[in-house]
Amino acid sequence: MGLHLIIGRAGTGKTYKCLENIRQEIRRDPLGKPLILCVPEQSTHQMELSLVHNSESQGILRAQVLSFQRLGWRVFAETGGGLEPLIGDIGKRMILRRLLLKYRQELRVFARTATKPGMADLLARTIGELKTYQIDAQDLLIDHEDHRLKEKVHELAFLYEEFNRSIPPNMRDRDEELDLVAERIPASPSLQGAKIWLDGFKGFTPQEISIIESLLTTASEVTITLTLEPKVITGKRGGTFRPGEEIFWDSYQTYQTLVKMAQNHNLPIKIDYLTELKRFQHPALEHLEKYYTLYPTQVYSGDLQKDTDEDGLGIKLLAGANKRAEVEAVACTIRRLVREKGKRWRDIVVVTRDLAGYEDYLEQIFKTYEIPYFLDHKPPIKNHPLLELLNSLIELAQLNWAYEPLFRSLKTGFFPFDRDLVDRLENYCLAYGINHRDWSHDQDWVYRKDESAEELAQLNEARHKIHSLLKLFVETLRKNIQISENSLSVSEVIESLYQLLVDLQVPEQLKLWGEEAIEREDLVEAQLQGQSWEAMIHVFDEMVLGLGEEVLELGEFLLIFTSGLEGLKLGLIPPAQDQVLIGSLERSRNPETSYLFLIGANEGILPGNPSQEDVFDEQEREGLVKKGINLAPKGKVKVYEEYYFVYTALTRPREGLCVSYSLTDESSKGLTVSPVVQRLKTLFPNLKEEYILQVKKELKYIEHPKSLLDSYALELQNWRKGIPLSPLWQVIRSWYQENQGEYSQVNLLESSWDSKNTEEPLPKKLTQQLYGKRLSTSVTRMEQFARCPFAHFAQFGLKLKERDHFRLSFPDIGQFFHQVLYNVAVEIQEKGLNWGELSPQEAWQLVNDKAEQLSANFQNKLLLRNARYQFLTRKLKRAVHHAVKVLGEHARQGIFTPLQLEVRFGPDGFLPPLEIDLGKGNSLLIRGQIDRVDGAILDDQIYLRVFDYKSRISQVNLNQIYHGLDLQLLVYLEAALKGGPILTSPLVRETQGEYSVNVRPGGILYFPVFEPFIDAQRILKPEEIQHEQIKAVKVRGFLLSDKQVLEAMDQSLVSGVSTLLGVRLLKSGDFSRKGSPVLTEEQFSLLRQYLYKYLQDCGKDLLEGNIAIAPYKLGKDTGCQYCSFKPVCHFDLYLPENTYRNLSFIQDDEFWAKLREILQQEEEEIEEIIEEEAGDEARLESSNSTLQADINNDSIVKPKEMQPERIPEKTKTQKLDKMDKANIKDKPNKPDKPEVITQTDNKMNSNFADFWLGDIGGKEDQNLE
Repeated sequence: MGLHLIIGRAGTGKTYKCLENIRQEIRRDPLGKPLILCVPEQSTHQMELSLVHNSESQGILRAQVLSFQRLGWRVFAETGGGLEPLIGDIGKRMILRRLLLKYRQELRVFARTATKPGMADLLARTIGELKTYQIDAQDLLIDHEDHRLKEKVHELAFLYEEFNRSIPPNMRDRDEELDLVAERIPASPSLQGAKIWLDGFKGFTPQEISIIESLLTTASEVTITLTLEPKVITGKRGGTFRPGEEIFWDSYQTYQTLVKMAQNHNLPIKIDYLTELKRFQHPALEHLEKYYTLYPTQVYSGDLQKDTDEDGLGIKLLAGANKRAEVEAVACTIRRLVREKGKRWRDIVVVTRDLAGYEDYLEQIFKTYEIPYFLDHKPPIKNHPLLELLNSLIELAQLNWAYEPLFRSLKTGFFPFDRDLVDRLENYCLAYGINHRDWSHDQDWVYRKDESAEELAQLNEARHKIHSLLKLFVETLRKNIQISENSLSVSEVIESLYQLLVDLQVPEQLKLWGEEAIEREDLVEAQLQGQSWEAMIHVFDEMVLGLGEEVLELGEFLLIFTSGLEGLKLGLIPPAQDQVLIGSLERSRNPETSYLFLIGANEGILPGNPSQEDVFDEQEREGLVKKGINLAPKGKVKVYEEYYFVYTALTRPREGLCVSYSLTDESSKGLTVSPVVQRLKTLFPNLKEEYILQVKKELKYIEHPKSLLDSYALELQNWRKGIPLSPLWQVIRSWYQENQGEYSQVNLLESSWDSKNTEEPLPKKLTQQLYGKRLSTSVTRMEQFARCPFAHFAQFGLKLKERDHFRLSFPDIGQFFHQVLYNVAVEIQEKGLNWGELSPQEAWQLVNDKAEQLSANFQNKLLLRNARYQFLTRKLKRAVHHAVKVLGEHARQGIFTPLQLEVRFGPDGFLPPLEIDLGKGNSLLIRGQIDRVDGAILDDQIYLRVFDYKSRISQVNLNQIYHGLDLQLLVYLEAALKGGPILTSPLVRETQGEYSVNVRPGGILYFPVFEPFIDAQRILKPEEIQHEQIKAVKVRGFLLSDKQVLEAMDQSLVSGVSTLLGVRLLKSGDFSRKGSPVLTEEQFSLLRQYLYKYLQDCGKDLLEGNIAIAPYKLGKDTGCQYCSFKPVCHFDLYLPENTYRNLSFIQDDEFWAKLREILQQEEEEIEEIIEEEAGDEARLESSNSTLQADINNDSIVKPKEMQPERIPEKTKTQKLDKMDKANIKDKPNKPDKPEVITQTDNKMNSNFADFWLGDIGGKEDQNLE
C-alpha cells in the first residue's frame, strides 16, 4: 500500500507515464491483479482508445478505464447493496418543485421564486453540493449576524430535511452514492491488491477524497497525477506562488490533502517530479508552456515567422469580422491541414469557452465544408417533439380541449395525419372559434362559409379520429382539476400518459425517425431519436418513484413534470473515430492533440466570467466558511480556475495552436480582444494577426465548392449591377457551369442572373377577363391600388387573404359601431324623436337595447363567448353612447338634420354610382356606402354634410388626396351631390308642379367613435366630465368656409370658437388659417374635378394590367407598413429593382396651384381634341363630295393614290386616348354654376338602380369585392 504522486506541468508526460506503467504491468503479468485507470466521466472513451493504442498484445484483460461513478457500480456488483432505485437529478427537481409549491406560503426567502423556471434545478444543485461536501441539514442551523443569510440557510435546511424525508426508505439519492462506495471499497475483492491510477483531475470533492482514502487502504498502490509546478513544493519556496502560478492553487490544495491523508494512515509516499517537456514538437509551443504564467515576461527569442509555416504549425492568430467569418477561417485552415499535410480529422480539436454561442455556426459551417465532427456536449432535448407532445397533452386536459395545446400536439408529427390536413383543420377552427366544448362532443361540425361539402366531411372525419384518440385521456386527467375522492395518484396519471403514447405509436415513430437519420448519415441525430424514448421513460420512472402515491392537482402536476424536463439532456458517444472533436474548454475528452483551435478569444468569454446563478453569493459563502461550512470555492478561486482552463487549452497541442476571435457580435457592435491574445502578443512580439473580413475573397480560403455558393450569389448580384467578375470568380463560374449536375443550387443562382423581382403588366385579354369592361369597384380598392398595384392585384385579382380568426378585429369593431349607430338613428326617426332632446338616460337605453340585439348574433355570437368579450361589449356600448351624446350636441347646436343613414350608392344602391368613362368602351363604376348625410336649407340653397364613422381619430390630408391615398370622403360627397333628388326630398317643400333648389357641399367629416379620457387638475363633477368629454371629440375633415353655413352646424361659432367643429374665427371675422379646416367653394370644386381626373387615370392604369411591385413612400409612411402580402411580393430594398415610389410632400398653397395647373392642362387638351375633330369632319365632308362626283363619272378610273388613306393603328390609338379625356361623364361644374335639382311630385323608387339607371349592370359588369 502507498501513495504515488506524479507532479509536473502540462506536457511533461504525466498521462503517458500512467499509460506506460499500465502497459508494463500487463507485459509483466497479463493475468495479474486488476489495473484500474480512473479518469473524469467524459474522458473514459478516449482513454480506452489511448490505452489500447500501440499495445503489443491483441487484448487487455487486467486494465480497466473507469470513472468514479462506474467504479461505484463495480464495487456494488461485488459487495452487494446499491440495488435500491436511485433518485437522479430529474427526480430531485420534481420533488423539490413539489416542496416549493407545498410550502410556498410558509417560505419567505424562496417564496417569490418558488414557481420560477429553473428554481427547482438550482435548489437541486445546491443540495447536491451540500451532500458532495458532506454537510447535513443540521449543520446549516447556524446563528449568523447577517439576518438574511441566517433566514436563507434555515429555509434551505428545512427544504433539505423535507427532501430527505420525501425519499422513500427503499430508495436513495444519487448524490449520496459515493459515500456508500467509500464504505464498501474495503470489501471489494477486485480492489484488494489492485493498482489504481487517477489521471486528468485538477482536484477532488470531499466524497471523492473519501473514496481515495478507502483505495489507499485497500489497493496495493494508488498513483495520482497533479498538474502543478514542482518548484511550488520543492526547494525553498515551500508552498509559495510566484505571480502567475495561482492557477495551480487548486492542485496544490489537493496535494496537501493527499499527503496529509497518507501520513495519517502511515502509508509510504512516493513523488515523481516531471520537469522535462515531452509533448511539444514546436519551440514556440514549448516557450508558451514555460512562460505563459511566468512574470516578468520572457519574450520568445526565435523567429516565429520562420518557425510558423502556412500549415498552421506553431502559433497563429485569426481575427474574423464576425463569428461566422471566424469559424469559416478555422474550417478552411482545418481542411488545408488534412488535404495538404495528410493529417487526420481526429488529430484536430476545436475548443471554446462559449460553446452555446458558437454551436450553431460550427455545425452549419462544418457541414458546408464537409468536415466530420463530433460535438462533445450533452444536448438538451427540450425542443424535441416528444417533450412538446407531453406538455401539450397535459395542458390539453387541464384547459379542456383548448385550441393552442391541441394543435401544438397535432403538429408534433405523432398523430396519423399529414401536415396539410392539420393546417386546414386549424384554419377551420380559427375561423369559427371552435374550442373547448365544440371538441368534447361527437356531433359533426356544420359551420360552413367557403368550405365545400367534401372538405367539411374530411375535417369532420379527422376531428372524430382525434376525439376518439384523446377523449379517454382528457376525461381521465380532468379528474385532477380539483382534488376529490375520484382524483388519480401521480402513478395513475403517468400510466394514462404512457398508454396514450403507446396508442399513438410514439416508439415506432421515433424508431422511424432514427432510421431516416441513419439513411442521411446523421448518426448523432439517430442517437438522439434512439435515446429520447428511454429518457422519457426514465422521467416517468423517477416521478413515480418520488411522488407515485401522491395526489396532485393537474396544474401542479404540470409544473412539477415540466421542472423534471427542464434540464433533461442526453449523453452521446462519438459515432466515428476519424472526426474533429469540438468541445467546451472545461469539458474536453482529449488530454492532448496534434492541433488545437481555440475560438472565441474575446473579453468576457476567455477567460469566462464566473456564473452568478447560485443560492449563495460570494460574500455569503465567505460567511458560511467562518461558521465552518465549506462549500465549493468561489470568488478568486473560480478566477484561478478559469485561467487554469486557458492554460490547459494553450498547452494541449503538440504541433500547432490557432487562437481566433471576432471583431463584432451579431448586431455588428465591436468586441474587445481577450487578455489571452494580448498575453500571446507580449510573449511573441513577431506574432502577426490575420484579419478575415470575408473568407471567400482570398484564394487560400477557397476550400470547398459548397462554401462558395453564398459568395457566388453576391458576386452574381454585383455583376448584375455592372461590376465585372474578377478573373478568380470567372474561373470559379466556369467550374460551376461544368459541374452543375453535382451542385443543383448553381442552376438556381444562374437562373437568377437575368431575373428581377418585378411584375410585367397583365395581358390585355387576361385583364379583360379579370375585370370586365365595366369595372364595378369601391374607393377602398382604388386607394389600395394607389398604395401598391401589386397589393391590389393580390387582394382583388388573385383573391388572396389572410386566414380568418374568430376574434374581434378593428374592422369588426367598426362594423359594430356602424350597425348600432344606424339602428339607434332608425329608432329615433321611427319614434319621431329629436337627437338634441335625448337625455343621457334615454340615449343609453337606446344604445344598450340595440347593442344587446346585435350582440346576440354578431360574428357567430362572439361577444357572448366569454367574460372578456362581455366586458369589451360594455366598453363598446359606452363608446357608442358617447357618440350619440356628441351627435345630440351637434343637433342642439345646429340646424343640420340627418337626411339618410347607411346610404348605399352603386348599380344596386339607393343612389347611382359614380361612372367614369375610361375610353374604348370601358368604364369605372364607383360604389360604396355613406354612413350619414346631413342637410340644411339656407337661402334656398341645400348644403350637405357627409359623416363617416371611425373607430379611431382620422384626419383628411390634402397630400393623401393628391396621391390617391385617401379619397373616401371626397367620393362620398360626390355621390351625395349626384344623388341630390332623393337625399334632399325630406327638406324640400312640396309644391304644385316643378321647382329648383341648389345643392352645395357643406363639409366632409370623419366622426371618431370613442369615449375619451379626461386629464384634469381637480376632481370634476359628472356634468363637467360630460362637457369635457364632448369637447374632446372633434370631427376631422374639411368644412365650407361660409360663416352662415358653419353657424348652422354649430351656433356657438358666433362667439368665435366652435369646439364641435374645431373652427376658430379671428377678430376680423375671417377664419383662422391655423387649426381651421375650411375650404372655399372653389376649392371644393377643384377637389371634385381632380377626383374624376385621378380616378380616370387610375382606372386606365388598372385596366392596362399594371401589377407593379411599387409601394408608395410618403414621409415615414409606406405601402408596406400594414401590408399582408409581403411574403408574396418579396419586396426587398437590397434589390436594385425594388424601390419605393417616393411621393412628394406638397404644401397647401402649392397643392391648389398644382390642381389648377393639372385641370387647366386637361381643358386645353380637350379643346385641342375638339378642334381636331371639327377639322377632321370638314375634311371628311369635302373628301366625300369629291369622291361621290368621281364615282358618278363611270369613265374615271379610281387610281390607288386617290383611295382613302388608311390611318395607322398607332395613330388611331393615340387619338382615341386623347378623345377619352374629353368624355368624362358627370364632371362637376364650376362653383359659379351650381348643380340644379329639378323635382316633381312623383315618388322616387328607393332602389335607384331601377329609377335612375335601369339595367346598368348587364353581363359585362364585374364585382371583384
